[in-house]
Amino acid sequence: MTLLGATLLGSVLQAQPAPVPAQPFSSDRIGLPVLGGGCPAIFLDTSQVPRIRHTGSSAGARDYELRYWLRRSPDGICGVPPPMNYSYLVDIGSLPEGQYRFTVIGYLDGNEFNRYTTNVVSVRNVGNWARADISGVWYAPEQSGRGVFVARRFGFIGVWWSNHDADGNPAWVIMSDNHGEGGRFEGEAITTYGPPLAPGPADIDSQRWGELSFTYLRCGRARMEWSADDEAIGDGSLNLVQLLLPDGIEPCDISSRVQGPPAIWEAPLAD
Repeated sequence: MTLLGATLLGSVLQAQPAPVPAQPFSSDRIGLPVLGGGCPAIFLDTSQVPRIRHTGSSAGARDYELRYWLRRSPDGICGVPPPMNYSYLVDIGSLPEGQYRFTVIGYLDGNEFNRYTTNVVSVRNVGNWARADISGVWYAPEQSGRGVFVARRFGFIGVWWSNHDADGNPAWVIMSDNHGEGGRFEGEAITTYGPPLAPGPADIDSQRWGELSFTYLRCGRARMEWSADDEAIGDGSLNLVQLLLPDGIEPCDISSRVQGPPAIWEAPLAD
């Protein structure tokens, strides 16, 4: 780690070096950690926009360099600080899928203050593969009112389809799968029947309805296909859009996940 600047500041930080982050913040939008915070009070200088550029390729990875600038607190240096941490993320935008390595350089008082290089990281378009945000309420716009409720926990998925039987009576079609691959979950679907709601245990029975699959296509889009045992229903499919997400689940829409101040690209992406 290269540390330049005030002698006191340098000696303190050399005695208590900041941990070097091995990985950028991984998602569709890459957030690179930059040094700041703690006391002495060093902050990201928001008056100077971070800049990123392509520097080449090696060992199958694309290499990029991010430069950013820091400023001191107007109050100056205060006491002996705890180790400084990487308390800011600089948003470098959305990247194509592939292997990347980033060198991150910080400047303070016109001198290089901090430098680190990440491990090689594999960037994937998270909007194109099923994550926790597959959970929620889905529906087909042309069949509004027949909602599809999806819940995922680790590799297990449950699908509840608010539907109707061949006689037009309300019915639930239920399917679960615990080994979906490539965003496709499928299995035997059942439906339940029994007496009206009443106090006491639920005295219901279930019967096979057919086969049902739920395939996550991309952010907010899915396709459901079925093969019903009842010939009056038969086979079919619906293209679904996501209506609601549960609270606390990060949306797949990358526009809502900017991780920090944006960097300026000095040159187009290139190998």
